[in-house]
Amino acid sequence: MGWEIRNTRISDFEFRIYNGGNSIMNNPVRQNMTIRPWGNYVKLFQENGLWVKRVEVKPGARLSLQKHACRSEKWNIVLGHGYVMLNGRKKIVSAGSVLSVPVGAIHRIANTGKKKLIFIEVAVAANGGKLSEKDIVRLEDDYARAVPPVPRSGICSAGQQSPRPRRRITSTLPVRI
Repeated sequence: MGWEIRNTRISDFEFRIYNGGNSIMNNPVRQNMTIRPWGNYVKLFQENGLWVKRVEVKPGARLSLQKHACRSEKWNIVLGHGYVMLNGRKKIVSAGSVLSVPVGAIHRIANTGKKKLIFIEVAVAANGGKLSEKDIVRLEDDYARAVPPVPRSGICSAGQQSPRPRRRITSTLPVRI
């Protein structure tokens, strides 16, 4: 249910982009890198209800065990190998593996190799709603990060409720959207 792994060939263009050749990754896009304890990600593209990220997981590291109420994800493993936990099932992955992570699925990815694991994430908002990094509900975290607030009601889409209300924060600073 919602689980899909298949091997595919990546194009030379994809290989150059995600493996440091003369490509988009050598230009200012790198300035948009977000550092996390397990590695980093770069948001390559975003529009209403969709984003594409290049995610790099350090050797021996893994993301938190988590779920999302407002989005589904498709992961294309580009480099390295590891495993994915999806709703209690463990699957071995390597370059060419493609995985579907449905809305609400409990999941994590881990790098079991000695080199970085890179995957491309395509996230799609549930029911045409908004995408937000605040949609992460961490169930386990190796890095003892605080659980971020869940998005306020209605951020996913009309009629869909978030698991808990968000604390209201007021500020006199301008907000960039």
